[in-house]
Parts: sequence; C-alpha cells; structure tokens
Amino acid sequence: MDSDHKVNKEESQRTWRQQNPGYWKLYRKKNPEYCERNRKLQRVRDMKRQLKIISEINVSDLAKKDASAIKTNKTTGG
Repeated sequence: MDSDHKVNKEESQRTWRQQNPGYWKLYRKKNPEYCERNRKLQRVRDMKRQLKIISEINVSDLAKKDASAIKTNKTTGG
C-alpha cells in the first residue's frame, strides 16, 4: 500500500467517524451475539499472546537459576 493511499484511507475513515458518532455503540447494542463472540475470541487471542511471551523466555537469561548452587564467602569484621 503506498503512502498516498494510506493517508487517503485514514482521512476517509476519520471523516466517516465524525459523521457517524456512536455508530459502534449502537451496533454493539443491536448485536449482542457479535459482542459475546468477540469477547470469547479476544480471550483466546490474549491467552495465545501470553503463552508466546512465556515460551520466549530463555532460562539461561535469568540472573539466578538456582540460588542454592551459589556459594557465599562471608567474612566477619572485628
């Protein structure tokens, strides 16, 4: 998509929204089954996103994998 097309599309959408305030609120009110379906699908998308984030964590990047394996050397002053 070229930049002129993108700018024209955004301007057209902005104009439409200004001329049709409250459209989506009314649409959701008239279509509760759409809203419920969208809520369910959004929960699935959110869970997938969280699982992806968790799976990308590399354990070797963690600062302390096993604190019990670290030996401390304490000295007393005095």
